[in-house]
Amino acid sequence: WHFWMRQAYVRAPIVALPMMLFAIELMMRRKPLLLGMWACAFMLAYFGAVLFAMLTGCMLAGWMMTEGLNRRLVRVGAAMVIGLTAGFALHPSFPENIEFMRVQLFDSGLSAAVDIGNEWKPPDAWFAAVMWLPLLVLWLGSIILSLVQGRKIDGTSVGLMLLTALFLLLTAKMRRFVEYAPVFMLLSAADLFRWSLPSNLWSSRLIRVSLILVIAAAGLSGPLQARWQTEPAFHAKHVSEAMTWMQAHTPKNSVVFTDDWDVFPGYFYFNRHNRYVVGLDPMFTAIPYPEHWRRYKSITRGQAAIEPDDVDHASLADIGDLFLADYVMVQQNHRPLYDQLQLSRERFQRIYPEHDAGGQPPLAVFKVLGRD
Repeated sequence: WHFWMRQAYVRAPIVALPMMLFAIELMMRRKPLLLGMWACAFMLAYFGAVLFAMLTGCMLAGWMMTEGLNRRLVRVGAAMVIGLTAGFALHPSFPENIEFMRVQLFDSGLSAAVDIGNEWKPPDAWFAAVMWLPLLVLWLGSIILSLVQGRKIDGTSVGLMLLTALFLLLTAKMRRFVEYAPVFMLLSAADLFRWSLPSNLWSSRLIRVSLILVIAAAGLSGPLQARWQTEPAFHAKHVSEAMTWMQAHTPKNSVVFTDDWDVFPGYFYFNRHNRYVVGLDPMFTAIPYPEHWRRYKSITRGQAAIEPDDVDHASLADIGDLFLADYVMVQQNHRPLYDQLQLSRERFQRIYPEHDAGGQPPLAVFKVLGRD
């Protein structure tokens, strides 16, 4: 369900994934000119040069293992390199995108050194079992069946197996890569079954209908579970009302300390009047400012000291002194932080909602006292 949850986000990977699948089709048809143009378009749409190169490299390796190196494969590889290079140069952010690629690859993409969230960590045993076991059994079963039948598979099948194994390794390193592995595992299994299934299996209409129903039920289980598991923490109505109030009652460009990094896109959508302490990928804070990130994380989790007691320990005073924030915004899912702010009345004053209805409101705004 993590895969389907990520596909529900409005993010570039929902465009990249079908583009990668179409790139495989172009490679299978040996269309180097179209592949080069597609690689350039992929860079402009998603900027994922590493993923596209990895996909092309695995497929070329599969064909080389079965066909040997030939002129057609060289053309495909050259088209990929030229297309990605052109995409780099034509990208609106060139040449700054070169440094951005380095950060995404080594700091955010493959580095799990900074403790900033679960998706940057390797999956635990239970997560891996729930996520991979059904597809893994299907994929490994298709490989074993092909070996038992002794059929010689082609370069496309070898390439898809290599690509699937590589995505599985990436997901084992960091669970955020789960948005790719399931698709290619299923694609590789389907390709291997193409070689393994006896032709008379589909002669029975009952078998065909039964298999289609089973596959449809299994396919629907993922999106339905994702829908059931994910309760949106972002409530547009409450955020919109709070941001309208902020624009009317706070100075322009005054700084807001938020209770999490991932609320930034929604807050910024409704309110560009204020500035925010952190936003977008937390790696852009955690890598250049590790001490700031450590203190930000402690404060937002309600683990910071209310009063400064140690120069190395985070405290609520850091909100104004270190982050230079004028206001703090806290949603209901951060109750410990809200309670701490309520207890520190000499430093923070709740100004929104203006009327106290009792209990923690859906979204509260505190003014940092002494910042005038």
